[in-house]
Amino acid sequence: MKRVLLIAKALLKENQDLNINIFCKEHLIEFAKSEINFANPKQIHFSTSATSQEISWLVKEGITKKKYKAWEEELTSNIKLKESSLIISDNHVLPLRCFDDVLLMGSFLWHDVTKKTDQERTDIIESEIKLLREKKPSMICLEAMAMPGVLKQTNAITVPWMTQPYTGTYQHHADRKHILITGGGTALINDKLVAVAFELALQNPEWFVYLDAKLFELTSKENNGQLCKFNFTQEDFALLDAIVCRPGMGILTDSAQYGIPVFAIGDGSNPEITHNAVRVQQLGIGIGIDLMEPDAHITAGTVESFVKNSDALNYCRKQWRKQSTCGAEFAALEILSYMSKTETK
Repeated sequence: MKRVLLIAKALLKENQDLNINIFCKEHLIEFAKSEINFANPKQIHFSTSATSQEISWLVKEGITKKKYKAWEEELTSNIKLKESSLIISDNHVLPLRCFDDVLLMGSFLWHDVTKKTDQERTDIIESEIKLLREKKPSMICLEAMAMPGVLKQTNAITVPWMTQPYTGTYQHHADRKHILITGGGTALINDKLVAVAFELALQNPEWFVYLDAKLFELTSKENNGQLCKFNFTQEDFALLDAIVCRPGMGILTDSAQYGIPVFAIGDGSNPEITHNAVRVQQLGIGIGIDLMEPDAHITAGTVESFVKNSDALNYCRKQWRKQSTCGAEFAALEILSYMSKTETK
């Protein structure tokens, strides 16, 4: 949603006459309204009307042929979608079946990050791969993080990180390290991350160890002030020496904005997250490991060694500075260019 809002804002900066409809679940609309840097202009409208039957690739029973067909029917019968000059689909291939003018967006395709748990799901995945082969759609994706499936199955339009670099003052201190630990949108490794947080705070009482809201809530019974809640403000990010995370695109984009070294931990079950951890390592912007050690003490020790290594942190910051930013603006121009081409057909 952060990415969508940034691109919508960049689109309107280029063309005030656009009318943008964002289809998403109710909780994402609430998230959008709470975004501190997003003043909702009159040209942007939110709707849940095409999402009641939306399939969930992450839930084991979330996809059947019946559910897939139900969402297809919901999409094709939606008046606003039928009247749209262009439909941009985040990670979902299904809209390509329903409409002619569809542009994909994201750095992964859902069928590439899900397991073939039964024959129906396998059939759906194979049908999407066949559809992509036939249509070879364009897909806006992040150059640094796009998964191989995107580059192979689509006409990839690569753009820089969807953020603008922070230009304020940093507050780093040699001894009093500030670390953020966050599990992102899912709870797969949250308990392990909390255990690592307590270990780091115990071994380094002079450090400030911050947790996102979900992790902080998990510590309420045991936390005696050694762990702090992170508020995700610019001032908070400017303090950080490193971020320990399950590397979803949200927290990695925040890291890109502030140039913060990342200790990325794959969850062992999601190929996108595993891929992101590998890319963090390859790009030199941090350390990437596929799965956390069962022993929190061992993982905490590895994190501690990384954070105490000034040369390693400085190298990561240097590599971050080499990364291109302002991707939302690039994406907006690509979208407008794509629209102009389809209009002249």
